[in-house]
Amino acid sequence: MAGARAAAIALFGGLLIISLAFKARGLGMAYWIDEGLSVGIGSHHFTDIPGVLRLDGSPPLYYMLLHVWMGWFGTSEFATQSLSAVFGLLCVPAAFWAGSVMMGRRVAWAAAALAAFNPFLTIHSYEARMYALLVLLGLLTATAFVLAYVQHRKRWRPVFGVLLVSMLYTHNWSLFFGAACVVAFAWLARNTPREERRAFLRDGAIGFGVTALLFLPWLPTLAFQARHTGAPWSTRPMFDELIFGTGTTIGGRGESVALALCAGVVLSAWAAAQRKRELRTAQSLLVIFAGTVLIAFVASQLSPAWASRYLAVALGPLILFAAIVLPNAGRMGMWALAIFIALSAIPNSVHLTDPSDEKAVAIGLHGYMRPGDLVISTHPERVPIMRHYLGGELRYADLFGPVKDPQVMDWRDALTRVKTVRVATQLQPLLTSVPLHGRVMLVRPIVDDKSNSWKAPWTKRIWRQSRHWSHTLNADRRFRPVASAPNPYAGLKFGIRAVVYERVRR
Repeated sequence: MAGARAAAIALFGGLLIISLAFKARGLGMAYWIDEGLSVGIGSHHFTDIPGVLRLDGSPPLYYMLLHVWMGWFGTSEFATQSLSAVFGLLCVPAAFWAGSVMMGRRVAWAAAALAAFNPFLTIHSYEARMYALLVLLGLLTATAFVLAYVQHRKRWRPVFGVLLVSMLYTHNWSLFFGAACVVAFAWLARNTPREERRAFLRDGAIGFGVTALLFLPWLPTLAFQARHTGAPWSTRPMFDELIFGTGTTIGGRGESVALALCAGVVLSAWAAAQRKRELRTAQSLLVIFAGTVLIAFVASQLSPAWASRYLAVALGPLILFAAIVLPNAGRMGMWALAIFIALSAIPNSVHLTDPSDEKAVAIGLHGYMRPGDLVISTHPERVPIMRHYLGGELRYADLFGPVKDPQVMDWRDALTRVKTVRVATQLQPLLTSVPLHGRVMLVRPIVDDKSNSWKAPWTKRIWRQSRHWSHTLNADRRFRPVASAPNPYAGLKFGIRAVVYERVRR
């Protein structure tokens, strides 16, 4: 008995070490745009963060946690990204606990292994963003739902409510997760005996009521954000993104097909054997996962807001569903689980896409800028990351003019405002403000003409304005170029191009 316990502890410790090794591999990498936003928002006073987010469009929990974390460890890449690594690592014991309380030790080990090796979680565990936290909360919330409404453990009703509202305060796509939970609850209620249904509905009112009560203070801000912010940089997702894009969360297309086959075998067998508790547990997790994705997909058809990283909100219940199905699908399931882990253990690129080069550009050109000089970013959401790397002694501006708070992007009615941008009314006043022998750095995105990411309403206009502003400044005889980076840049398809100009004429 003692030997078995020691072996289990050693095995679990091994999973944690492997998981940490995967996640530590990407720590300290240069920020990408959204990480600059995270650090900028988190740098505000703790109590100011909710108000600042009226401009950004996000909920506050992650940024407030990051603020505290940065107070302890600083704002370096390694320091801020390590918070996500902690959340990602905590997913392993959380998954083990979830599998154990729902279905026993065999499922617990499968869940822990899937969480330890999952490449989607790994990638988002070394970004200074909220997605690893979202996966962790998704694991816990889905488990609390099962304990409260499948296993009827009454003390988990308010716990579910608190965990769900924590997700809502972390990312707006949690609204889709919450809606899917409502669907799963309604389905369970429909399959509850009539004489027990009233008590079951009362239990649901307690759990969801806690969520509603605790989320109530944020509703005015959410309503404001819904009217004035959004994702104009996004396009409507195609159907293949729903199928194949979602599959990346569990590892890829092959893993998705294998999981679907095993799920069909297991759920059919449990239905035939009338193993209602196991069947209801797996079905509830599947409804929460699939419901979240489908509702998000439909919502993004109405108002585009689709990004593969947002699917982190649905990964928790998917990991738990896979952990239940695979070990119970006989040899086929165990082979599938082994293949899952083997494929996930193959080292991949550190990032899903190549990181941008704001840090390298800032290092290369910082020496050409002096306190009070002007930095203009024609890609407005890049102002916070440039401010982080260039420092607070410079002035910052974007297409809309001087930026009062360069640590946050003001998304309020951004698409409407960008349509009114003109050189005469926005760029020329900025150039006039540069004194003789003062300097201005123009930062613009490098755009691949074939990239779908620049075909959204927002990015298409940013691209056009960037070219126009660059041509205008190059033709302005009051300014001469002093330095540029990257140099050369011909052939680059991603990143930024920055040129420092000095004013030599009045």
